[in-house]
Amino acid sequence: MPGAAPAPLSVAVRPADQGRWLFWLAWRIFLLAVALGLLLTGFFVLPWGHILRPGMPVTTIHYLDFAGWIDAADLEASGWQRAYAQGLGLVHALVVLVATAVTIAVSRPGRHAPWGGLLQLLLFASMIAVHFGSPFADIEGVHPAGAGLAVFGGIFALFVACPGFGTKPKTPPPAR
Repeated sequence: MPGAAPAPLSVAVRPADQGRWLFWLAWRIFLLAVALGLLLTGFFVLPWGHILRPGMPVTTIHYLDFAGWIDAADLEASGWQRAYAQGLGLVHALVVLVATAVTIAVSRPGRHAPWGGLLQLLLFASMIAVHFGSPFADIEGVHPAGAGLAVFGGIFALFVACPGFGTKPKTPPPAR
């Protein structure tokens, strides 16, 4: 018919597939929110550790103050611990959070980003990096507090949220 408006193009999505995708996405967004909350709590709210020096009162320190205390208290920290305390920890957390969010954004159930598996391996290595960058790595004179565990938990939540090795490819329907 001349003058009739063309029918709008629509992508046919079965309700079952749409519900599956919405659950898949909601679960990962929930884990991203949990990770963000744990990372913010670990870096900005909870104490990073307690400085224990003979004859001095116990000093509670937070992440942002830890780098200064490594030098002020003459703590024997490794190069990684010093770099992590001087801001690398925050940069590291931001990078893995954004990388995981981007991976989720470009992935779908059964079709994940090609780098998803590599990112999961890097997130696993990140959990190890958090351990060795925090006071849990046995810095003499520092008793660890809960912040390092919160950051570790945040990275673990990102590991679980990341679509990678755990995402099975969707098998195509049989040809008719």
